[in-house]
Amino acid sequence: MLADDLIFLHGNHRPACIATVDKRFTYHSLQLMTRGSVRIRYDQRETVMRGTWIWPCMPGPWIYFQEHPPDQAWDHRYIAYTGPRAATWEAMGLILREPTPLTRREARRWTPMFDAMLDHAHRPGAWSHLRAVNLLEGLLLELSESRRQVAQRTHPVWLMETLEQLADLRHEPDYDAMAAARGMSPSTFQRQFRRATGSTPHLCRIRHRMAEAQRLLGETNRPIKRIADELGYRDVFYFSRQFRKTFGVTPGAYRKSRQL
Repeated sequence: MLADDLIFLHGNHRPACIATVDKRFTYHSLQLMTRGSVRIRYDQRETVMRGTWIWPCMPGPWIYFQEHPPDQAWDHRYIAYTGPRAATWEAMGLILREPTPLTRREARRWTPMFDAMLDHAHRPGAWSHLRAVNLLEGLLLELSESRRQVAQRTHPVWLMETLEQLADLRHEPDYDAMAAARGMSPSTFQRQFRRATGSTPHLCRIRHRMAEAQRLLGETNRPIKRIADELGYRDVFYFSRQFRKTFGVTPGAYRKSRQL
């Protein structure tokens, strides 16, 4: 991996935070509240969070959050980061997409991990940086596994079947047929999927393709055009543009970085 494949921009722990964020992000961040109440809005989707919550900020939506009610401090931790690895995590589906409440058990485990990550991110030196990256990745992996377990218990069968189909890269999805098989119109299917996942079936499919492209570029010597063909791209230049848009580097540059 590139030495600078993840860059920590800033991060802090404010036990008595009174802050307002109101902007469109150009980088990723992970926010943790362990006490208090915050009102958050992604574009027009609004949530009031009380107690212990974790949530993302990322490029795309206009994000607004502040203490709720006003002037009532909350316990706030956050880390901001950018770089190709952040795009890799997003393509793999590791990036949290919406505010998520934490159980007491999760809060007891993940809050010390967050503090250790902040500590290492602020220390100089390559080893401290690597420890911080590993802690952040570990936290994202545990969050992803927790979401998967919740989804298995709470998501309807049609959604779980859809997610499995989108992850199967051997077959090209027919979204209209998928909707019909679930007794929905195409527009209802798209709307219900987005409501449940925060994404669209097409974007979910792209994330799976890009994650597989990364694996093939790093683990095989297959030509880039062949990898594009295997992933369903008839135009290798379009594949390369989508890869660069996702990860910030071309497929060739990514493969070269993995060989260093």
